[in-house]
Amino acid sequence: MHIILLVSPSAGMSSAANFAWVNRACITYLTRKAFSEVFGRCGHEMEMHLVYDVCHNIAKVEQHVIDGEEKTLLVHRKGSTRAFPPNHPNIPKDYQSIGQPVLIGGTMGTCSYVCKLSLLILVALIQSVSHIIYLCTKIISGRNREGYG
Repeated sequence: MHIILLVSPSAGMSSAANFAWVNRACITYLTRKAFSEVFGRCGHEMEMHLVYDVCHNIAKVEQHVIDGEEKTLLVHRKGSTRAFPPNHPNIPKDYQSIGQPVLIGGTMGTCSYVCKLSLLILVALIQSVSHIIYLCTKIISGRNREGYG
């Protein structure tokens, strides 16, 4: 057994993010391998390309405008991802005109969604997608007991 000494909390978060990235890469590889064994063709021939890869449980240093003042925040989105609006400099050129696509994963019993959100909602909720979906669900259902909305 190896013991890794982490110098800071950010080193721990970086290590966890690297582990998660490698884990997703391994899952992708093993999925392609399984399909290849069953269908007798390689993943590339079957066009099994990675569509989108985004972490959903990590703290990141981000810039946000709070009460009219830009601030540096450490934001932890447990189970949600950041979503950038159209023309944001931090998203790839392919998504500039529509904004960052947002994937909301479901379960075996619920649907998954691909979303595009408005700039107003994103700014109001500090660009955190799953939390927006939760808020909308609470507003629509009329259950607003927890102080959201």
